Amino acid sequence: SFESRIVKLSRIVRLNNKQRVVGMAIALPEELNVQQRRRDYRVAVASLGLKCRMVFESKTNEFACDLDAESFECFVRDISSCGMAIVFFAEGCARARHRRRLLQEFDLDDEKGPGVSVAEVRHEKTIGANRKQLWGLRLLPTPSVDFEELRADLARFVADEQRRKLRRRR
Repeated sequence: SFESRIVKLSRIVRLNNKQRVVGMAIALPEELNVQQRRRDYRVAVASLGLKCRMVFESKTNEFACDLDAESFECFVRDISSCGMAIVFFAEGCARARHRRRLLQEFDLDDEKGPGVSVAEVRHEKTIGANRKQLWGLRLLPTPSVDFEELRADLARFVADEQRRKLRRRR
C-alpha cells in the first residue's frame, strides 16, 4: 500500500499500441508498505437493519463533537472488527473527505448495549437512483473506550453472524 496525491484526475493512458483508456495521474509515492488489505473477516448485515448514529468530530476538540452538531442516522451494511460500511440518505449531510473523523454509536442487539467509537472515512460514494451515500469507516482507538474489548466484541458478533448464515443455508 501507499499514499500519494492526485496530480491529474482525468488523463488518457495508453495500455498498448492500440488501446487507450481514461485514467489518472498520481505523484510517485515516497514509501511502500507491504500489508494485507483487510485483516479481518467482514460479514454483510444489511438484512438485520442495524442502525448507527454518527456525528462529525469537532474541528477544535479531538474525540468530541460540537454541542450544536447535527447527528445522522444510518444503517450498517457490513461489519468487521476493524470497521464497517454504512448507508444513509445524504440530504443535509456534509460530504465526507478521506480520513474525516466522526463519532458513532451502533447497537449490535446484544446484551452489551450500544458500542461507541471514533471512526475515519476511508471511502465514500453515492449509490442508487435515490442518491444514498455508502461510506467505508475504519474504527480508531478512542481514549474513553477499551478499543481491544470493542474489537473483540465485534469479532465475536461477526463470527456469530457468519455461523448463523451458514446454518441457515443448510
